[in-house]
Amino acid sequence: MKKLFTFMASCLMVLSAGAQNSVTLTFEDSQYQQNNPDVAGYWTSRIDTPQYGGELLYGENHGDTAAVYTNANYRWYDNNGTQLYSELPENYGFHMFWGGGHAISNYWNGNINEGDYMHQLSVYVPDNASSGQGGHGHNGSDNFCVHFGYMDGSAYNGTENLPFVTFRDGVARYIDSMWINNTTYNVNCMLRGNTLTEPISKDDVLYIEATGYDGNSLMYQKIFSLLKDDLTPITDWTKWNWNSDDENYPVTKVDFNIKSTVDNGYGFSLPAYFAYDDVTVRTPVAAARTAKAVRKIEAAEGEKYIEIKLSGQDENYKPVPLYGIPTGDVPEGLAIEVESDGTMPSQLGKNETRKVKITGLPEGTIITRLAAKVGTMSTAMGAGRMKAFIDGEEVGQIAWCASNMKGVTNDYGQKVGTADDLEFDFYEDAVTTCNESVEFFAENVSIEEKPVLTQTVNLRRYYIFYTNGETTGITELNKANNSGAELYTLQGLRVVAPVKGQVYVKNGKKVIF
Repeated sequence: MKKLFTFMASCLMVLSAGAQNSVTLTFEDSQYQQNNPDVAGYWTSRIDTPQYGGELLYGENHGDTAAVYTNANYRWYDNNGTQLYSELPENYGFHMFWGGGHAISNYWNGNINEGDYMHQLSVYVPDNASSGQGGHGHNGSDNFCVHFGYMDGSAYNGTENLPFVTFRDGVARYIDSMWINNTTYNVNCMLRGNTLTEPISKDDVLYIEATGYDGNSLMYQKIFSLLKDDLTPITDWTKWNWNSDDENYPVTKVDFNIKSTVDNGYGFSLPAYFAYDDVTVRTPVAAARTAKAVRKIEAAEGEKYIEIKLSGQDENYKPVPLYGIPTGDVPEGLAIEVESDGTMPSQLGKNETRKVKITGLPEGTIITRLAAKVGTMSTAMGAGRMKAFIDGEEVGQIAWCASNMKGVTNDYGQKVGTADDLEFDFYEDAVTTCNESVEFFAENVSIEEKPVLTQTVNLRRYYIFYTNGETTGITELNKANNSGAELYTLQGLRVVAPVKGQVYVKNGKKVIF
């Protein structure tokens, strides 16, 4: 019994309000000067030379280990624009780029033979053996930003603070999207390796993990693979849409990490770089919260539905314990109880579990179907399992895993993408009359063969499809066949031309035709 999802276009106020409060950080001098008329060439002034060992990123000793270290006071700030700010994090006791950070650049290089740390700030340009500066940011712009730094938990990596961006005025905002590309150093090592690392193999993963915070409260984690679907390096500017996972929260800070299965015995061994450009930021506005798109699920005749999403924020965008928000045909007195190890509403982290218990349905309610919208943070990693219970009795379960998961032997369930719908199918002898509760229990599955693939999974929505018990005294629902007794509507009218997917009465039992 399939349901059709339709959307009514009544959210124009949301879109217009969002557009009026969105701004994109391009790292271009012209944009900065437009907002700061007395300052010219700001972003270009933050580009170091040479790419490795320059004074801006490595201090006055230029990275000379024989000299006394001096902190590099490198930072940038898009004041009067997005309000995004970044500085070199303190690692190993100093603020130096060899400890990680976000550096402005306009370097580009298509000569893969120059893919080394001396050219660390160069974005890769395929099919071009030259190198230079300017013209190869996103959309042919000049400037962009290069991330360097990682934390893998190994004994050989002493990173304490990850590279980050933050909103310096302290106002929580949405990051809607950014554009990502690989550096020449990355691509060279991914394809050919070097003395420190093996190249990427068909079973490896390499991805960015962005962790968003509102103050000290963890709000979400988002993942972007630095590999294409064919497991070759990304070599073109690719959009990372942070709104695509349906749950995006305003944050005050985002940490960035790079993770991979490539390990030389001393930890992560590939270059920990990526380039990014055109970061779109949106400020929450009160008007946008008052207008909502109306979402309907077209159910079978006589059938109702409840859609449940979770939230972890109050009306002022402040973190609170997770709670359920029901929409649809919600009966009076419905209650939703949430028990969760994690705090991110639409996501479940490593080894975390979550229970969503719904009570207050009218006594004798007949559950016709349960469904959940789940997925993985990336098509390359993550697995989950969810069970459904009616009045404490398990009636079905689903298991899902990343669509590109390879190199594992266990059955981790149906392969999905980042935001797929998976449905519970009742067993034939399942109890369908609900007198007390409906329960969804989910867990993040630990992948023993490759623990690095045990990553955050998505839990976006929960659905209950039901009919009121008082309509008939019939409490069983089965699959109809096309022979035998006549079919009747729930109101007792004989059906001459039954419609596929509708709920009818046959031989005193409810059936789905």
